[in-house]
Amino acid sequence: MTSTILQTLHQDHANQLQLLSLVETEIGKLDDVSDPADFELLSLALEYCSDFPNRYHHPKEDRIYERLVARDPAIGDRIDDLVQDHKTLERLTREFANAVAQAIASGDSTGLFETATQFARHYRYHIGIEETDIFPRARNVLTEADWQAIEASYREEADPLFGEQTRQAYIALQERIVAQSVGG
Repeated sequence: MTSTILQTLHQDHANQLQLLSLVETEIGKLDDVSDPADFELLSLALEYCSDFPNRYHHPKEDRIYERLVARDPAIGDRIDDLVQDHKTLERLTREFANAVAQAIASGDSTGLFETATQFARHYRYHIGIEETDIFPRARNVLTEADWQAIEASYREEADPLFGEQTRQAYIALQERIVAQSVGG
């Protein structure tokens, strides 16, 4: 069985990687006076990174993780590490958002590059673990009944940035992601 929830999580990760590419592009402009980093855009991206994973993405993963540990207890420590890593991602997002807010308020972006790089690098690392280790294992270990139970226990909500109806606040962000993905 191909799980709809697993397909959604894969798409979430692909979307997050697009967003991270945009963030990295903007951070690369920190010292560019002719095309400076767009701090407001970074703020929107970080708002999304604070909101979306906790409200939409991680609850889906948690349901898979619970079933996976029940079927394959040997993976329990690895899952515990991933769940803890979600808290690390929250902290890194908050630190990056605070650094951007401080740069906006003071005009000084000292230290922002390091904070942003750590954020993006860790996000990519985390997604990589889920995509290359945990999700394939879930696909191999969980039964059709497990997937049906997971699907039944979760009500899908629209992604406020990448969904069919982009939330008004994210329209500029979505436009920049689309433009970057088509080479514009």
